[in-house]
Amino acid sequence: MKIVYDIIPSENESFTALGFFDGVHLGHKDVICTAVENAKALGVKSCVLTFSRRPKSILTGESDMFLTTESEKIRLIESLGVDLLYIVDFKEMMSLSGEEFVKIILVDNLKCKGVVCGFNYHFGKGGKCDSNALAKICEKYNCKTVSREPILYDGECISSSRIRNLLQNGNVLSANKMLGHKFGYCLEVVHGRQLGRTIGIPTINQTFPENFCLPKFGVYASLVTIDGKEYRGVTNIGVKPTVGSDKPVSETWILDYSGNLYDKKVDIRLLDFVRAEQKFASISELKNQILKDSEVVKRIPKDF
Repeated sequence: MKIVYDIIPSENESFTALGFFDGVHLGHKDVICTAVENAKALGVKSCVLTFSRRPKSILTGESDMFLTTESEKIRLIESLGVDLLYIVDFKEMMSLSGEEFVKIILVDNLKCKGVVCGFNYHFGKGGKCDSNALAKICEKYNCKTVSREPILYDGECISSSRIRNLLQNGNVLSANKMLGHKFGYCLEVVHGRQLGRTIGIPTINQTFPENFCLPKFGVYASLVTIDGKEYRGVTNIGVKPTVGSDKPVSETWILDYSGNLYDKKVDIRLLDFVRAEQKFASISELKNQILKDSEVVKRIPKDF
């Protein structure tokens, strides 16, 4: 998959999926896979046009809270068979009218023979144009349009905001089902206090990037991937109240593993919420609880 960080003329005609795609959940996957399928049918390149920041946050001033880092988003989109990915600065096109967006961006630069979007897609200055407007404008340029219906879970529309809310309430199981993959992160291992080593429970510490959607503070069953091999993990997300931390971190005890992982990126996938974060009276009490947590973790299914 080729990645482009600016709107430059494409060398090939394309069928393009439009959206921000934070989390690349089942609804997003449906839109992107529709682009891939239509591109193959037309003999053109499959393309995704997305942004480095959420348009709504720029328009309203809301803070971003991402379900995926940019590298994770790229990995998930690539896994769906996309040929070309544009990740651009929304500010570069936020002043374009709906007509200008279609003509300049989609037709002239991306050479779109067709586009696909979600049912709630908006574009053009101030987000005034919807999927119906997109179809009308694209028709003038002989560009096919497809608008996908929402994907439902428990009778309600799957959305990034709904998934964020579930994670913030510790409901990883439902979040994973709506994502269509396990929520997690692949981050560099940083140096901690090495307290775990002194009590026979060595852990790895990872700090979260700014504006990342943090799940409810607490202990989670996790899957840890190191050099292509999976291990079970006991992951605490929070401020470690017993020993204290300046900011939220991910701390994971990797079961049945020993080795130095400092400065390496390690992939953590959350399976289920085990318990809320709590402060213990002593390190001994903390150790005993972590050992109990590990027994719970071993019984939790790896699949969702």
